[in-house]
Amino acid sequence: MQDLHLTSPAVDRNWGVIKIVGLYLLLGVLWILFSDRLAVALVSDPAALIRVSMLKGWGYIMVTAMLLYELIRRHIAALRHSEERFAKAFHANPAAVTLTRLNDAIIIDANESYQRIFGYHRDEVIGRTAYDLNVLTFSTTPQDLIRRLQETSSKHDYEVSLRAKSGEILDLLISNEMIEIDHTPCVISIMVDITQRKRAEKALREQEEQLHRLNEELEQRVTVRTAQLEAANQELEAFAYSVSHDLRAPLRAINGYTGILVEEYEPILDDEGRRICAVVQNEAQRMGQLIDDLLAFSRLSRAPLQSCPIHMDRLATSVFHSITTPEERERLEFHSDLLSPAVGDPSLIRQVWHNLLANAIKFSANQERALIEISSSRQGEENIYAVRDNGAGFDPQYVDKLFGVFQRLHSEHEFEGTGVGLAIVQRIIHRHGGRVWAEGQVGHGACFYFTLPPSVASEDDINEL
Repeated sequence: MQDLHLTSPAVDRNWGVIKIVGLYLLLGVLWILFSDRLAVALVSDPAALIRVSMLKGWGYIMVTAMLLYELIRRHIAALRHSEERFAKAFHANPAAVTLTRLNDAIIIDANESYQRIFGYHRDEVIGRTAYDLNVLTFSTTPQDLIRRLQETSSKHDYEVSLRAKSGEILDLLISNEMIEIDHTPCVISIMVDITQRKRAEKALREQEEQLHRLNEELEQRVTVRTAQLEAANQELEAFAYSVSHDLRAPLRAINGYTGILVEEYEPILDDEGRRICAVVQNEAQRMGQLIDDLLAFSRLSRAPLQSCPIHMDRLATSVFHSITTPEERERLEFHSDLLSPAVGDPSLIRQVWHNLLANAIKFSANQERALIEISSSRQGEENIYAVRDNGAGFDPQYVDKLFGVFQRLHSEHEFEGTGVGLAIVQRIIHRHGGRVWAEGQVGHGACFYFTLPPSVASEDDINEL
């Protein structure tokens, strides 16, 4: 860069030159106007006046020479400083930078980053055009290259693809600016390598597209699964209809004819015969209850939720009194904390309390003094409700079976039931977005938990079911 001379000096350097020239002109005018008059006033001898005039002329010449020397010295120093700064910025720039003559598109200099990015040594580049170096990725001629350079000589931030010495195609962000070097129009081009960025953008674009395809596939699968679920629900409804209509008639017939058999032929039936008839009637009735529970369970997935604030304390206490007789309450010790209000479908949540409290009463029936406790607590964004008893309990290793349909951890001879009640509880709570779990030990009672969203309504607005 030392052989290049920029012809666009800085503003401060121009201002310094202007001040010196202005001072020189002022002094020159004053010298011309007053020096002759001063000399005539001070010197009366003509010969001496001639010598003074000669000295005055030589003095003017010396002052002029000194001023010109100072101007030239400052100008050269400023040029050298400007060239040094330009050369330092040129070669230290992390982007690839080239200087190209505008009239013939010949590169007159390139920095070290150009060599790093394109793989060409500086000596390979200087004196050649981009066409000669074969860096262009588009068809052109030398004349077209000159025209293209002239058109983009002051164009900023445009993208182009060029070829490195290795043959790799690079994506570049280029900014051009017109300057003059030795009174020759040139273009300084700053080229930022954005290849990795473009590749990352492409990879990201291919991923957002792949994700779109996956989403479409997922939507298709969801559509298929939804159709399958709807078909299964229809089959379940058809089965429920068949159960409720087609099986009830035979059950009623079995129960009725067994009753007739006992009534009409009791004199000729022995004790074993009468026992068998009683078993048949009991099993028919149990089968009817099982059908009712199964239908109730199947309807839970279709019934719409009617959510509103619920006064859980009053609801649980009301359920307890509705499912127990005064005699049963005599042997039961029932404790209820002040339960936190919740949000849910009142009729379905009533069913939850009914099933859990009925279970607690049933499985603590063999205790001399049964104890049932209900409580609540707040954790995060949910209320946790608990129903605890001191009854038969269960083996913890089978806890996962508790909430399955027809799953029982006790035999029918120990405790009656169809094995659907806890499954109904789980389905209701899951429909409300809550959770259900249980803890227990054999012979030491059990505790069932469920969660619901808390209510933000005022006390007056809470449903009092």
